Amino acid sequence: MRRWLSHPSHWSITTRLTVVLLLTGLVPMGVSAVLNLRASIHQLEIREHRSLELLAMSTAARLDQLLIDHRESVVAMSLLPGVQKFLQKQDASPTELQNLKKALQSELRTFERIHTNFDLVFLLNRDGVCVASTVPAMVGVDYRFRGYYQESIRGKTAISGVIFGRVTGQPGVFVSAPVRDDQGEILGVAALKINISVIQKIVSAAQVGKQGEAFLIDSYGVIMAHTNPELVFQSLAPLPADIQEQIINTSLIPYITSIRDLDLSVLADNLIQAKAPGYVRVFQNTNGQMTTLGYAPLQVEPWVVAVAEPQAQFLSPIWQLAWQNGAQFVLVAGLLVAVVVWVVRSISGPLHLLLLTAQDLEQGIYDQMGRLDNISAQPDDVGRLARGLRKAALQVQAREEQLKQQVTNLVITIDHQKKENHVQEITGSDYFQTLQNRARALRERR
Repeated sequence: MRRWLSHPSHWSITTRLTVVLLLTGLVPMGVSAVLNLRASIHQLEIREHRSLELLAMSTAARLDQLLIDHRESVVAMSLLPGVQKFLQKQDASPTELQNLKKALQSELRTFERIHTNFDLVFLLNRDGVCVASTVPAMVGVDYRFRGYYQESIRGKTAISGVIFGRVTGQPGVFVSAPVRDDQGEILGVAALKINISVIQKIVSAAQVGKQGEAFLIDSYGVIMAHTNPELVFQSLAPLPADIQEQIINTSLIPYITSIRDLDLSVLADNLIQAKAPGYVRVFQNTNGQMTTLGYAPLQVEPWVVAVAEPQAQFLSPIWQLAWQNGAQFVLVAGLLVAVVVWVVRSISGPLHLLLLTAQDLEQGIYDQMGRLDNISAQPDDVGRLARGLRKAALQVQAREEQLKQQVTNLVITIDHQKKENHVQEITGSDYFQTLQNRARALRERR
């Protein structure tokens, strides 16, 4: 049995034909299916990388437009006559200053109502002290430590990262611009705060599927907005101690003494200070999932938008397709097996009968020729072979009968000759001659 299984030379012709035909049909089909699946996965990965990259670019463009609009808004606010006049008249009498402040507060409230994305608007004098705000509690608070004030007092329009308000305690992005008089001298700083929910909504809108992630990082790799709020204000990679201290001090993050990192150095290397859109083919996210990611930098600020999607999520459709193809392959393979078995039996069945007939002929059995009747009627090669075998069997049978008759005749002839020879041996012996002489003598005496 083992020998039969170990080498094809011991297989029956039915087994050989079945194996050959199945291998000929199934192997190319299986190889083609596997290659097509791999090509489909590769093409899907390329399209998904590009799709995530384009989505990140679109989100970055929306954030750029948001920042540009608010930058233009704060510049427009800095040009309001009431703003310039109020900052120019800081040394006026209390009564006049109070009247100017009332007029200014009215303008600021109107400005805030027009721009619904603003949390608040306020003015800082040359010393960084808030002199007017839509949140009265801010008046008199010193903001000299803020980076946006330091940049604007030097004549630049500034946009901060996500920082917490010193009075409100709520996070947001601050946009500021210098307020100048007619001669171009800087009188103070006009500033507004963008509601963090606006940025969060834009970032969250880029989420792909239920398991996808989208986030925004600053120039240090600190997460400013994330579809998972628990990851906000954490860094992709460990931050130097001085950078951590600077961010904590300037952002006033409540109850945080250090910024925890997510140990995503692969992302940090690609995303921080990125100059062009791109993608990270695969990395392990905070949930341990193998993930692919597309990213794009903003043009206005050195921030980067990233859109991530677990590989299992975007490969799910193609695996479903693979299962469908697998089911189709099994169905086709089953049909192929049925066809192969039928074909092989149609070929090996007559050959098996011919083999049995040849074995009967070998043993001298001629009464089973009737099994070849159906085969002999076929016009194909097997039919011609059956007819030839049948004819040969009849001829062999006739010759065998003739040989048997010849052998019988030969035996009879041989026996008769033996008899004559034996008689001659008896009659020619001395003893027989003596007896014959005695018998003659006795007859003569009578």
